[in-house]
Amino acid sequence: MKLKFMGLLLSFFILFSASLQAQKTKKPTEKKLTGYYRTYEDYLNKNLVVKDEISGRQHYFAVFKKAGEKEKVKYSEIWGFLYKGELFRIDKHFENRQVATRVIEVGNIVYYENGWAHLQMLENNTNEGEYSAGYMAYISNDLNSEMTPLPVTRGDAKSMYKKFMEKNPQHAKLYDCIDKSRTMDVMRQCTEEYNRTDSKGSK
Repeated sequence: MKLKFMGLLLSFFILFSASLQAQKTKKPTEKKLTGYYRTYEDYLNKNLVVKDEISGRQHYFAVFKKAGEKEKVKYSEIWGFLYKGELFRIDKHFENRQVATRVIEVGNIVYYENGWAHLQMLENNTNEGEYSAGYMAYISNDLNSEMTPLPVTRGDAKSMYKKFMEKNPQHAKLYDCIDKSRTMDVMRQCTEEYNRTDSKGSK
C-alpha cells in the first residue's frame, strides 16, 4: 500500500513537508537526532540512546549505527525512536508483532501514520512511501496509551476503532468529523483541527 502527502491543503501540507517546522505543529521533534528510547520514561526524561544513523531495517526491527558499530534493535524491546529528529512510537499489537508508527500530531488526541512508509519518505526525501505491515493511521489518548488504528483500509481496524469510540466519548467531535469521509486527507485534516480546539470544543 502507498501513503502519500500529495494533494493536501497547503496549510496542512506545510506540517508534513521536508522542512517540518516545529513552531507550526505540536508534533515532538528533537533537532536532527537519531537513536532509540527503551521506555516511555526514557522518552520523558530525554534518555535517548544516541546513534548516528539507521543503516538497515525490517518491519519489526532497525539496525542503528554509531562510529561504525551496528546494533540490531527489536521493536519489541523499545518504546520508540528518533530518526532525523522525527519521533516514532512502536505499535505493539499488530498481529502479535511490533511495527513503527510516526507521531504526527500531539494534542487533545495523538495522531500517527505508518512508520515504514514515513521512514521511506525521510530516507528518500519524498512525499510518498509504501508499506505492507501495520495500519495506515492510528490515534491514542496520549503518547503512552494504547494505539487504535483508524478505519482507512484494513477491515479489522473498524472493530478496534468502534471500541475506542465507546470507551472515549470525549472525542465525539473528532469522530463526527472523521465519519464524514474516512479517507486519509480527511482524517489528517480532522485531527489537525481537533487538536487546535480546547477540551470544550472551541478554538
